[in-house]
Formats: sequence, structure tokens, C-alpha cells
Amino acid sequence: VQLPNEVIKNIKNMDIRPNHTIYINNMNDKIKKEELKRSLYALFSQFGHVVDIVALKTMKMRGQAFVIFKELGSSTNALRQLQGFPFYGKPMRIQYAKTDSDIISKMRGTFADKEKKKEKKKAKTIEQTATTANKKLGQGILNSANPQGNVTPNPQVPDYPPNYILFLNNLPEETNEMMLSMLFNQFPGFKEKPVMRNHSTITFIILGLTSDPQLELLAFICLFITYVFSIMGNLTIIVLVFVDAHLKTAMYFFLQNFSFLEVSFTSACVPTYLYMISSGNKTMTIQDCFSQVFFIVLFGATEFFLLAVMSYDRYVAICKPLHYVTIMNSRVCRNLICCCWVCGFLMVLPPLSLAVHLEFCHFVIDHFVCDASPILKNSCTDTWLIEQMQRQKAFSTCSSHMIVVSISYGSCIFMYVKPSAKDEVAINKAVYLLTTSVAPFIYTLRNKQVKQSFHDTLKRLMFHS
Repeated sequence: VQLPNEVIKNIKNMDIRPNHTIYINNMNDKIKKEELKRSLYALFSQFGHVVDIVALKTMKMRGQAFVIFKELGSSTNALRQLQGFPFYGKPMRIQYAKTDSDIISKMRGTFADKEKKKEKKKAKTIEQTATTANKKLGQGILNSANPQGNVTPNPQVPDYPPNYILFLNNLPEETNEMMLSMLFNQFPGFKEKPVMRNHSTITFIILGLTSDPQLELLAFICLFITYVFSIMGNLTIIVLVFVDAHLKTAMYFFLQNFSFLEVSFTSACVPTYLYMISSGNKTMTIQDCFSQVFFIVLFGATEFFLLAVMSYDRYVAICKPLHYVTIMNSRVCRNLICCCWVCGFLMVLPPLSLAVHLEFCHFVIDHFVCDASPILKNSCTDTWLIEQMQRQKAFSTCSSHMIVVSISYGSCIFMYVKPSAKDEVAINKAVYLLTTSVAPFIYTLRNKQVKQSFHDTLKRLMFHS
């Protein structure tokens, strides 16, 4: 009876006792050492305290790593949960390490015994090498005496089950994708070059704001409190504009829609990251990642167009006060809101339709959300066209406000606030945190009419109660 391969593999693994250290192979060997260790830490730290990660770039150890846990239960959970997990486009194979790591041996006080075993094993290896050399020497003498008796042994081929995927190794260093394609295109059924394509198995690792557990806890508390207050404030503004007759003007109609967009934009960013911190699972599938990018860009671009409409509303109110009610009537306001949403869709759909066809070489996103820039940095494909569309999108959405702001504050902003290239990612994270919380309050809660409406509404509620 032929047993399934998974059963045979499990029987072999039963001979290895549980260990604090797990051994991982079948990993992408093109990833840089530091990025690999950082990604492994982000992935495995959700199961417990990771003491150390050993990943070497030598020919013998490429595509392999050891993850050392402080607790035995953590290594067991990690082995069970992440067996076959698609890591940088390849399913990981995980098993317990055959021996304890030096760190665990020192913690247990058995490090001296381990050193003695290593010396004995080294001596035995030297002895076996000498014996093998003597046998080869004797065989060489016999072959030279009887050259007709030379027999070329058949190469050993691993007895793997048939598969649609061919694994190639021992290739020359100058081999590239074009050479392999030319070689295999002559055979029918060739589907794919050896590059990870954009399909459902791709998973991104979100690094977040920090890798320090204590700072993550602090970030979780601050973000949660800020998010709750932001939602409460924006919902308050929406409700006030609905219930108060004094706020039934074009300006407050736009502010109400602006608050709705702020709720939507914040909810597209913050809750996902809060869940990642609380669960420890910092992975996101490519479908979820692109969905988040879609909603973030949609709500953000619509906000910018709405700000342009609000600027036009203030222009009409100041320059044509007698005709303001006639020009900014309810039908015009509704049409302007619809135009903002349509423009937002037009801003996000073209670049996103190109991005879904990208090929990815790296799968680590140095952000706390799936943003367009980190995704483009992970791509193997030429992203010049998408980047140009991004720049055009940013200019078109910000141009109306740049004209107003740059006159008085532009020189100061570019002189004192412009970040250096190495601080770009950190600045982007800070801007995201700022824009997801404070904008509506600047426009509304400092307004005397809104404050008065808020107090009047509270009084009515207290009177009815």
C-alpha cells in the first residue's frame, strides 16, 4: 500500500522531539538577509517571544533559517499554524530543529555538554573522511589497473511525485528569465516564467509603526482613543446639520459630507491596523491590500475635490453675497457633491487597473496601511507610468489649495518642513495619522454657530428627558 506523501513526512517528523527552535526551508533565497530576518520576526512574533533568528546567506544555508522561541509551546503553535504558509511567494516547510540552539543550551546550563558532543562528532567526521579517501585511493588504483571495468553510475534522481511545477537548481549565474523562457517555450503547456505573479497566494507583511511590543501597545491605545473621538466628533457634526435648521446652508451641507468622508477614510485605515496589533497577525492578502488602497485613495481624492468646492463656496459667499443663495442652491450643491465622487472614482480606477497586473519581488510593506507607494516599491515591473499618474493625481487634487496656501505659507513650508528622502516613509506615516483625526474639527468645532447649535441641541435633549 502506497502511503500519501504527507503521511510519510509526518511519520519522519515524529522522530524529532519538540524543540524551542524550528527549522524553516523552501524560502525565497533572493531576499536580503536583514529584510528576511525582519519579515520572519514580524511573522513569528505573534506566537510568542522570539529569542533569536539565524539566517545565513552561504550557499549551503540559502533559503533556510532557524527561529528560536523562549517557550516550547510557542514553537509548536508556530509550526502548526504556519506550515505551508506562502512566504515571499513560496510555501514554507517547517519542522523542529534536531538539536537545541546555543542560547537555549546556555539557559538550561547544558552548553558544556554540547561542546563535548561537537568535538566528538568532529573527530568522527575526520576519521570517516580519511577512511573514504583511502577507499577512493584503492579504487583508483584498481581502475587504473583495469580500465575496461569502469562503470559510470546513473545519477540519483529524487523520487518526488509528478507535479506541474519544475524546480531548477545548479543553474549558471548568468541565467536569466529570458533564457529560461526561450528554453521552455518550445514545449507545449508552458504557462509561467519563474517570477511571482499577482495571484491569490500573494501575502504582504505590514511592518506597522514600530516593531517594539511596548511602543505598539502605546500606539494601539493612542490610535484607539483618537479613532473613537474622531468618529464621535464627525458623527456629531453630521447629526447637528441634520437636526438644526440654522445649519441648513450650503457651507454646512459641504461640511456634513466632509465629515462623512472623514469617517469613511479613517475607518479604511485605522481599524485594520488596530486588529493587527491586537491579534499579532500582520499579514494581509493581496485582495485585501488592493481593496484598502482603493477605498483610501477614493475617499482621500474625493475629500480634496470637496475642499475645492468648499473654497468656491466661500468665494461666492464673500464676493457675491447678494447672489449667494441663488447661485449655491440645493440642486447645485448636490450636483457638486456628485461631481466630487465621480472625480474621486476617476482618480483611483486608472492607476489601480494597472497595478493589479504588477509582478512582485518583495512582500514587506513599511507602513501601517496598504498605501500605493510601498506597494510600487515591492514591484519587479516598471512602474513609471503608474507613478506619473500618481503625481498627476496629487497635483490635480491639491492644485486649488496649493494656489491659495503657497502665496502666504509655501515658502515657510518648503524651507522648514520639507523632509529628506530617508525620512519619507516616517513622514508619510505621520501625515496619515494627522489627516485621519483633526481636519473636520478645524472646520467646524471652532465655528461659533456650530458650538451654539451643539449647546442648543444638548439643552433640548435634557429638557425632553
